Amino acid sequence: MATIKLKRSTASQLLSRLNSYSTQHRLYQALKEFGKIIKSIFILKYLDDVKLR
Repeated sequence: MATIKLKRSTASQLLSRLNSYSTQHRLYQALKEFGKIIKSIFILKYLDDVKLR
């Protein structure tokens, strides 16, 4: 993640590298769970905000 922030690699490079590893890789699992959090927050905002719907 630091390499993305420092612009030494792209997110797509990181994800392609993670895809070659096992799904048990800790960073892969962390990113997957983080994505679930982002999705859940959006769904809650969507349900709460009439303009967003």
